[in-house]
Amino acid sequence: ELGLTLDQIQRMLTGDIQDSEIQGMLLMQKAELEKQLYDDLARFKRIEARINQRQQAQTMPDVVVKEVPTTPVLSTTHLCKNSEDGFQFVNYLMNRLPPLVGTRRLGHFVSRLHSGDFRTENVDLEFGFILKGDVKESIALNDEVTMMVNTFPAVETMATLAFVGNPLDLHIGFGAVGEWMELNDYQMAAEPREIYIEVPRPGKEDQAVVEIQIPVAPRLSTNFFKKLTINSG
Repeated sequence: ELGLTLDQIQRMLTGDIQDSEIQGMLLMQKAELEKQLYDDLARFKRIEARINQRQQAQTMPDVVVKEVPTTPVLSTTHLCKNSEDGFQFVNYLMNRLPPLVGTRRLGHFVSRLHSGDFRTENVDLEFGFILKGDVKESIALNDEVTMMVNTFPAVETMATLAFVGNPLDLHIGFGAVGEWMELNDYQMAAEPREIYIEVPRPGKEDQAVVEIQIPVAPRLSTNFFKKLTINSG
């Protein structure tokens, strides 16, 4: 029941074990069970999200394609261990940065993916604010976090979707854009972005409004490659 080995149980029955060692074994079992529960909960949430994604696919707003100009941002990168770590870092930036530079100089909160894929752990993300005014080139928030003035490059063809709901469910919106890309023969051309039109508030996370932005380019069809093969032959 406690997850101990037969040898450990026998030593406990014979008294051939110290209290400190028993305490250590139980603490180790506790840590292993906590990790298993966390992994199982994360898996449960992924399965639940997949179910919700299929149920909400029909109610998603249309994908809008538009041109996006070069966007100045004040940002920093952060390796998010998991979604909880990411949200803690976002909350820190939202609470720490505006008082230092002034809210009038800052626009919407933004993020940009740097990992190259849509993983759920150890995600390399860039977080910051769109700039509406001049600020210092670099602003140190603490010994480990420094905000830098950067730019998001202009994108001629940006597939966008307005997502309303808890940011934890943003993958549903990304999935909808992915399906649209597949149906319309587009492929991702650069790093996806998120523009937080309405940031999530404590207790009102479901009221967040996020514009998902994915730079896209036409995907070469298999017919194109067949023509190349025929012409080269």
